[in-house]
Amino acid sequence: EGLFGPKNSKLNPAVSASELEKIEENLHEAQLDDPIQRAVAAGDYPLAVRLYYLAVLKELAVRNHIRWKRDKTNGAYLRELAGSPLFATMQEVTLIFERIWYGKVELTNADFKQLEIKLKKAVATASA
Repeated sequence: EGLFGPKNSKLNPAVSASELEKIEENLHEAQLDDPIQRAVAAGDYPLAVRLYYLAVLKELAVRNHIRWKRDKTNGAYLRELAGSPLFATMQEVTLIFERIWYGKVELTNADFKQLEIKLKKAVATASA
């Protein structure tokens, strides 16, 4: 592809596997804005969605709405929020995350921008 061709995101990820692991291990202290911006800039929208989802989980955990554990399922977090005003927001972002991350959905920049509005709103709601 030459110098100016598309980068293979697998060879040069916006956020390395080890960095993602560190974020997940220390979610309460993690700074997610910079990794999110790097993932978006690299066009790695599934990773950006995952990082936004982690940002929502972080805000919920910091405010003791959920108890964060790396190996917990998304369903377990939803059960913790049952009856909470935050449940609907969390349910929506969980569906977005799972569809994109596990469903291997191809996102255009425009698709991502629409999802990003919902994800940013969910982070704000969780941190209110």
